[in-house]
Amino acid sequence: MTSAARLLSGIAVLTPVLFVGAGFAQDDGGRRISVDLSQRLEGETNVDLDPDDEDGALISTTRLGFGLRTATPTTALGLRFGLSYREDFEDEDSGDLEGPNASLNYNRLGANSSFTFGTSYDSQEVEYLDALDLLDFLDEDGEIPVDLSELEDDRERTGTRRSLRFDTALAYGTDGPYGVTFRLSGQDISYSDLSDASTLEDASSLNTSVTGRVDLNPVLSASTTLRYRWAEEGEDREETAGLGLGLDYRQPVVTYGASFDVNRVDGDTRLGISGRIARSFPAEGQLNLSLGLVQTANDDLIWNGSASYNQPLSRLSAVNVGFRRAVSNDPDEGETTNSVLSAGYNRSLTRLTSFGLTAQVARSEDLDIDETDTSARVSATVSRRLTPDWSVTGGLSHTMRDEGDEDRATSDAVFVQIGRSFQSPF
Repeated sequence: MTSAARLLSGIAVLTPVLFVGAGFAQDDGGRRISVDLSQRLEGETNVDLDPDDEDGALISTTRLGFGLRTATPTTALGLRFGLSYREDFEDEDSGDLEGPNASLNYNRLGANSSFTFGTSYDSQEVEYLDALDLLDFLDEDGEIPVDLSELEDDRERTGTRRSLRFDTALAYGTDGPYGVTFRLSGQDISYSDLSDASTLEDASSLNTSVTGRVDLNPVLSASTTLRYRWAEEGEDREETAGLGLGLDYRQPVVTYGASFDVNRVDGDTRLGISGRIARSFPAEGQLNLSLGLVQTANDDLIWNGSASYNQPLSRLSAVNVGFRRAVSNDPDEGETTNSVLSAGYNRSLTRLTSFGLTAQVARSEDLDIDETDTSARVSATVSRRLTPDWSVTGGLSHTMRDEGDEDRATSDAVFVQIGRSFQSPF
């Protein structure tokens, strides 16, 4: 079968969903169903981001998504399911059905309590994946993927990456002068069908914590957190137990906080201190900033932290910025810092046309040998709504990877995408 024939057969399998839902009811409370289908054609230079390689690719991607959501004043349940079919016209042996990808989220509010649960499963072909793509899958706390630096180092782009995550929390006393929160989260990343030269390894982690809070007065509260973390990557295993003490001072539009942490990592004691601020702005703007110092295995102090800022600039435009820097320890590679930065700007040009600009940066630094690896991407898109259900999007991007003065590689891409997205009560 030729490349074109395989592409047409893949589209033929997915196309019938374009016409699903024509007879849906118009309104039925808080229950909604959504169906999304898109066809994307992208041309890219130097797809492997190799300084000595300029091979290009012309890739077609067909994506299908399905979602259900039901909500009441106290309960919300959401389910998403998707898969995609990719075809590289430069490779006669390509034609990959990627997925399935799925997520489930449940939230429930009680009179003085709350419960949340979320889980997701992602399956991605490493051939089409780089470190920057993982930034789209950061969890609610912005945790940096454990294999971020490994993906930056590995250029043998063959195999499949599967990621399973969950996060659940149960809180009592949410509206009272004292309360307690139990939290459990975990992640499992596995690779299959990797090339012999690949350095990617399976990784798993489990986190649990208990936090107690007491309001000292209407504006001041204190908290204590007990936490435990278990992590495994390849044959390396790490266990961390910790105690955190926190203090928060609340005002109508701003909250200030400080914390002191003591962690026991594989028999070594690490100390940390941090400060944070959360501020609300007009038009639903929000700023969250945290900055601190953490002790390494060599008793050095390294700063870490996170920041997020979201602000509508006007009725037609908005800006968002996110940043996180974390320190990790590998028994074989030593201390490593991973930093990620993302920024976006969106503006409505007309009632039917919008413009978007995004920037992403991922940087890994090996503190023992003073070696850094940086990847960055800038993208611009223009979207046009053709009908209430149909839209077309075009864009271009520039990607850079720098491993040193003599190891810089760049890649440029241009794409066009047409898709249908509709929602309806059920």
